[in-house]
Amino acid sequence: GSVNLILKSLTLFPSAPPISPESLFQHIELIAVFLLFVAVRHYVSLFLDNDLVGILSSILTFNALLFSYVMPRASPLWYVHWFPFDIPAVLFITVGLILIYQKKWTQYYLVFLVATVNRETSCFLTVAYLLTSLSKWKTKQVTAHCLLQFLIWATIKYILFRIYSDNPVGDGGLDPTKAHWSLGLYDPNDFAVNLETLINVSAYPFIFSITGFLWVPTMLLLRRVREEFVRRSMVVTVPWCLSMLYAGTLTQLREFGELVPFVGVAFMLALQELLRMETGPSNRGQKLQDVS
Repeated sequence: GSVNLILKSLTLFPSAPPISPESLFQHIELIAVFLLFVAVRHYVSLFLDNDLVGILSSILTFNALLFSYVMPRASPLWYVHWFPFDIPAVLFITVGLILIYQKKWTQYYLVFLVATVNRETSCFLTVAYLLTSLSKWKTKQVTAHCLLQFLIWATIKYILFRIYSDNPVGDGGLDPTKAHWSLGLYDPNDFAVNLETLINVSAYPFIFSITGFLWVPTMLLLRRVREEFVRRSMVVTVPWCLSMLYAGTLTQLREFGELVPFVGVAFMLALQELLRMETGPSNRGQKLQDVS
């Protein structure tokens, strides 16, 4: 919709060079990637005032994006799809987490609205808000925010469904077994497919490459994450993965791309804590004794 609006706006300038929708999508995605690096670095800086850690977080984000959206998918190769809304979705989730942490609700609801138009996974921002707010704020305030976000999400989903309900659904014949989707909202057949994938042990290395394998050390070091907000928001990964068993496809790693800010920032905080322990007062004292 936004791309169509831009293309129609360009027709008002006859001298402007023609641009295809694909090219415009690519430019938007490139900008989103850059803004995502900036957003992740800013998110990390809320907890750690270290430029080196900020740079490293951007590198890890790039690595995770490669595994989620660029590197070859598992067989069959029809899983290799490019969806221009994927990277912006990761950006919106990251910015949403920042605004939740800073309690900037006006900006948050604007981002939440755009994020929901872009992709339905914005609902997990509400889950993150709920998890990070329990036992901290008034119950009525938390309930009001959750209800408002749900109403925004459901309304936008319904409007989009009504607008595009006549569009053809399915995957265009790339996989005949999945040619019919449930009203274009989700694929109910993926649950059985995902169970078959989980039974196949040989598929595990590929599945474990979610977020560029970064989730593995993050889970092992989660107790090292001192920031309660980041530690609690990591719980989102559980309902996310469970929901994807039914509404998603495990071998499409792009469906887990929005976990990058959850996992990546938690890993950076755990890594910083490990480095702090290595260079703690006792170690520094020992080094001084060795020098003397």
